[in-house]
Amino acid sequence: MSRQRKARPRAKRYLQRPVSLPMTGAKRNEIALHMHAAFTGVAAGDLDSFDALANIINIAQLVMVNDDRFTREFRLANGAAMALIDIGRLIEGGVRPKEHHLAPVRVAVAAIDAVLPRMDMARLYAAQQLAVATLREQRAAVAAIQERKHGTGTTTDQPVA
Repeated sequence: MSRQRKARPRAKRYLQRPVSLPMTGAKRNEIALHMHAAFTGVAAGDLDSFDALANIINIAQLVMVNDDRFTREFRLANGAAMALIDIGRLIEGGVRPKEHHLAPVRVAVAAIDAVLPRMDMARLYAAQQLAVATLREQRAAVAAIQERKHGTGTTTDQPVA
């Protein structure tokens, strides 16, 4: 006679892990193209390219912030963000940034380009949504401050008849 074994309760707790979506080649190429084109525009002194590059670097930072695989690249992106602050002031003043201003940004762009294939698409999407929401909140706060500064009454520029 064979005995049947009793089912024992599981000793380990089941941990549900988020789904990992790998970066596709086409998406990586698209992001890299936008990033390099924006860098070229920043080097030429274009303010719109500056905004695009700053957004890309900020999103990349959000993806890399707590990931041990990207510690070096995260530090480089932080350095590029600080350099972009100075570059933004130059561009707003009508001055084209010099090579020594662009060097940390160039290094960070190359580092981000190198780690793009290892980034998770789900984290990239979440970082993008967080960046967009933060930007909306900042714009709303600035609009509220300007409204308080200029008063809540509506004025028109048309003469009274």
